[in-house]
Amino acid sequence: MPKSHSRYITSCFQKALKIQEDALDHNHLCLALTLHNLGVAETEIGELIDAETNLTRSIEIMRAGLKQDSKEVAETICCLGDVMWRQFNYERAIQLYRESATIQRKLFKGDSLNLAQTLCKLGFAYEIVKNYRTAIAFYNECLQIRKSQLGENHHLVSTV
Repeated sequence: MPKSHSRYITSCFQKALKIQEDALDHNHLCLALTLHNLGVAETEIGELIDAETNLTRSIEIMRAGLKQDSKEVAETICCLGDVMWRQFNYERAIQLYRESATIQRKLFKGDSLNLAQTLCKLGFAYEIVKNYRTAIAFYNECLQIRKSQLGENHHLVSTV
């Protein structure tokens, strides 16, 4: 998507957030969703400090409101890991991807394409920090999930 579109989308989420902050309780789950979406949009245009702030706040609101981890929490943690990745903070990205994977394993019993994507990100992160054994283990786990969910001949199986 062109940056101009992403900037427009970001401004729309910023306006929505302002309206919600004026109208809703400061821990309303709608705020968490908007903060998540805003953080993802900010990541796309390289506004990583703002993205980190908004994704972190989204996680805090979700955890306070839901009282348990959810797929939304796991997804937002993974997105925060992406922000750390783009900031070259690979160790922090690994921590966040691991946290997201732990939640996803509990929720999906270890058999979800979202989990597979997170495991692939973990594999790549460990490869970057030259921990090749761990990288291969995560790539293999990703591959097994993708094979079981998509079949041997799917293009996502060949890209692990």
